[in-house]
Amino acid sequence: MARAWVNDTWLKNDASPAARRALNAARSPERANVPEQYKTARYGRGLRWRVGWISPDGKRHAKAVASKGEAEALKAALEDDIRAGRYRAPADRTRTFQQAAEEYLESKHRIKQSTRNFYIQRWQTYTFPRWGDTPLVAISEDAINKWIVALQEGTAPYDFDTKGHPAKLGVSSIRQIVGVAFGAVMRYAADGRRAWIPLNPMDGVELPRSHAQSDALVFLTYPEVELLADTAKAHSDATLIRFLAYVGCRIGEAAALKIEDFDFDTHRVRISKTWTEGKKGEGFILGDTKTWEHRTVAFPDFLDADLKKLTEGHTSDDFMFRTVTGSHIDLHNWRNRVFNAAVAGSGLDVEGLTPKALRHTFASLAVASGADVKTIQKQLGHRDARMTLNVYATLFPDQLDNVMHSMNQARVKALST
Repeated sequence: MARAWVNDTWLKNDASPAARRALNAARSPERANVPEQYKTARYGRGLRWRVGWISPDGKRHAKAVASKGEAEALKAALEDDIRAGRYRAPADRTRTFQQAAEEYLESKHRIKQSTRNFYIQRWQTYTFPRWGDTPLVAISEDAINKWIVALQEGTAPYDFDTKGHPAKLGVSSIRQIVGVAFGAVMRYAADGRRAWIPLNPMDGVELPRSHAQSDALVFLTYPEVELLADTAKAHSDATLIRFLAYVGCRIGEAAALKIEDFDFDTHRVRISKTWTEGKKGEGFILGDTKTWEHRTVAFPDFLDADLKKLTEGHTSDDFMFRTVTGSHIDLHNWRNRVFNAAVAGSGLDVEGLTPKALRHTFASLAVASGADVKTIQKQLGHRDARMTLNVYATLFPDQLDNVMHSMNQARVKALST
C-alpha cells in the first residue's frame, strides 16, 4: 500500500490527456477547454493539488499545494522520511520555539508560581528575542553555540529597557538562560512522547563553566560576619545581615517575615512566605516558600536586642525587616544598595560574597558547633537531608577513624567474653 500519493482535485481520474493538457496550458481554469464530465465539484476552487499520506501511527493526512511539481516533491520527501524513520508531522515541522515553550508551561501543573515566573522572565528577556519565531526543527547546535558567544559578549538580542547593549552575561546567567529555560523546552520537544524534533541539539552543547573561586561556596567567620554587619549604615540592615548568617533562611524568606512570626520566649520564628520575582513588570510577589512547606526555626538569643529594637513603634502585622517607609524590602535594591555597599566598605576580600553566602555561612558555623545533618536540613528548609549533604558534605568531619576504632573495640570485647 502506498504511503503517500498525489490527487488532482479539479479533474476526475478518468479525465482525458487532452483535458489535462488544456487545463495545464490555460491561464485560468475558467478559460480552459475542459469538458464538464471531467470536472470535479471542486473544479477551479482552492489549490488544485493535494498530497495524501499515512503516517507511521496509521493516521491519514493531506495537504493542498499549488503545483504538481511541488506535490510530487512533497510526496517523495514524505515517502523517504517514512522509510528512514525521519517522519515528522507537518505541524511539528512548523512549530516554533515560543509555541513549544507555551505548551511546555501548560503541561506543568505542579510547579510554583515563582518557578513559572523564572521561565517566563528568561524566555521574554533573552530567549524569545532570538528563538521565538524559529521553528524547532531549524534550531541547530551550531546556532546555539553562536548564541552563547553573543550572550557572553553582550550582543545577543534582548527585550528589556537598557541604554545600548546589555552587560556581558556571566556563567551563572548563561546557564540559567540556555541550560535551564531554553534547555527545558528543547528537552520537552525531543521527548519520545512528542518527538517534535528527532534529536535535541542541546545534547552536543557545552555550557560555559567557571573554575573561579566565585563558583565555590563562601563561608564567613564570626568576625567577618560582624565586620560586614557593622559596615551596613542602617540598624535594620545590620540586623538582617546577622539574621541571615546566624539563622540561615533565604533572603526572600527573611524579607517576608512579620513581627508576629517571632516568639522571643522560645527563640523561634515561623517561616511561611517568601518574596519571589514575578513576571516582567510585576516586581516581587509574596508567595509560598521554595518547598511549599512552613517551618519553625531557631534564632540565637544574642539577636534579641537588635530584633526587639526593630519592633518598637510597630504593630505585629508590620514586616520585621523593612524600608524606612515601612514597606517590604526590594531584594534587588537591597542587594545593590545595601549589601554590595557593605561588602565594599568592609574591605572583605572574598570573591563570590553574596547574600546567599550568608546562608552557607550559617551551615558552616552550625556544623562547627556540632549540629547534625537533620538539624541543619530543618533550619535551612531543604526538602530532605540528601540535599543538605550534597551541598555541604565537605563541612562534616570525616568519622572513619572513629568508626574503625569503635569497631575494633567492639570486636575485642565480643571475642573476649
